[in-house]
Amino acid sequence: FGKAISLKDWANELLDQMCHIAEILNTAHKTTDKKNCYANAIKTQQELIQHPELTPSARVLDDIMKPGGDGSYYAFASRKSKEHRDFFNQRELASDTQKKFELAALESIQQQEQLEAKDAKAGLDFDTFLQRYFANEL
Repeated sequence: FGKAISLKDWANELLDQMCHIAEILNTAHKTTDKKNCYANAIKTQQELIQHPELTPSARVLDDIMKPGGDGSYYAFASRKSKEHRDFFNQRELASDTQKKFELAALESIQQQEQLEAKDAKAGLDFDTFLQRYFANEL
């Protein structure tokens, strides 16, 4: 106690101690899928300690610093945002899911119109609305 320890050694020590708890949780929850069990989660983290280059943060840094980039987090985040946007824009929703979203949007617009009409009847201007909203009176 009170002596210096490397972060890697400390992490390994903590995870070794957690292995016992993971086994208890596996037993308590009757976890039979070895791939998705508590002990496997601990093992995965132990592997990341041994190979920190595989961690998500290391992969982000590698991507930011790769040749041809400008080395900025902003450029990385912007590029990833566009990749995700493009990925989801290329996917089509199932027709029943699309209908659910359209119905939810319609209901939301109707609720908004009802609230606005109610506020207009009561003579509630926007400034008063904000005051009451932030005072938790609405």
